[in-house]
Amino acid sequence: MKTRLLTTLFLLVFSFLPVASRAADNLNNQSYRSYWIDKLPSPDAVLLEPPEIESFNRAAVDNDNQMADISAMPDKVSRETLIAWLNHDPLVEPSSTARYDLRGAKVHKRFFKTVVDNENLSGLNRPSPFPLPLRGEGDAVAARYGVIIERADIRAHPTDAALLKYPSAKGFDTLQYSSIFPATPVALLHTSKDKKWGFFQTPFVRGWIKLNKVVFGEREDIFRQGAGFVVVTGSSVNVFADMKRRKTLASMPMGASLTLEENSDNDRFWIVRYPVNDKGALKWIKAYVDKAADAHKGFLPYTSGNVVRQAFKMIGERYGWGGAGGRRDCSEFIRNTFATMGVQLPRHSQKQAASGVVKTDGVDYDGHLVKLEHVRPGITLITTDRHVMLYLGEKDGAAHVIHQTSGYWDGKRKRKLNRVAVTAIGNTPGVDVWPIAGKIKAITEILSAGKG
Repeated sequence: MKTRLLTTLFLLVFSFLPVASRAADNLNNQSYRSYWIDKLPSPDAVLLEPPEIESFNRAAVDNDNQMADISAMPDKVSRETLIAWLNHDPLVEPSSTARYDLRGAKVHKRFFKTVVDNENLSGLNRPSPFPLPLRGEGDAVAARYGVIIERADIRAHPTDAALLKYPSAKGFDTLQYSSIFPATPVALLHTSKDKKWGFFQTPFVRGWIKLNKVVFGEREDIFRQGAGFVVVTGSSVNVFADMKRRKTLASMPMGASLTLEENSDNDRFWIVRYPVNDKGALKWIKAYVDKAADAHKGFLPYTSGNVVRQAFKMIGERYGWGGAGGRRDCSEFIRNTFATMGVQLPRHSQKQAASGVVKTDGVDYDGHLVKLEHVRPGITLITTDRHVMLYLGEKDGAAHVIHQTSGYWDGKRKRKLNRVAVTAIGNTPGVDVWPIAGKIKAITEILSAGKG
């Protein structure tokens, strides 16, 4: 009996060894980030100093018509410009291309007519029957400034209804742009006919946001400086209404920042300003971020090690197209990662690909990946026509990336991942290899010109 028991134990232990070995070699866990950081050349070297980051951010805003420095926006926008902005992403009529709802049913043309009518474009040609926004003089519309008070979706058009390209594409609502979180300043440019939606300029995109997610105030109050700021460096961090943490005001995502109160000395908490709606007016209240949480006073230094470290904090998290449900898609994953160091990137992956130093020696004319000899891992984006990834380096002769992804087509079928994952990429399909043959659009180092 004793011999049989020992034999069984022996077989169990040795049968487990291959599984344990595979688990130890699993690239998709937090502990594996040190492997990639140790491989980086000079992971702690500061790549851009704060003044250089400010210059980079100004260039990003100048090069992307959808981005804006809200604090520096003009008080008025011409009607011609506003109409062009409103028509930037027109609805696809069902007569030309079929679209579907969440049930998989074709969307009737009545839906399109109703949404377009609610956009109230005709209201730009006559005085507004309601006070949002105030009208400018002559051929101009006055912007009205506010602050987000509750997480909100940014939509292509003023409707909550989903619009899908295919009946099975339930997680990919084409009307969903992104999500936006409390304390973010915004500028209202136009309102819907039903008075429930506003067309806003946000720091990273223009789109429709529900008006009850915003409170309006004077510019001086919105942009009033405090005693510095705290930036969220974890995947998300809770903000509390009191020091006993009985009420959570919000869960703020990586890269979000909150202004510190002038008298914010406390051993346990960062005391920050948080916006609320006080009978229709903007009011800033004190709120609390636990110092034991993953947050940092001021931005992290911009180093390749910090970029990789931040990206790995989101490993395994579920995919969310356009920030749906408070989750992230590929471009928001990248944007949140770099935001912790003060680097502002556009919302769209293709615009991110053009935001730094574009390298020409990592890809051939047909979009195939070639040897990445002159590319810096940790700060380099590899972009296809619909996806963006952060390059980590090579392992076993294969390039590896970390990215937020729904999945990929292996030539035969869609392989789903729906999470932040580390994968090998290559020109031909293979086990655990993301095939990108002929798909690469750009290889971009997130650096200023002259630094690449």
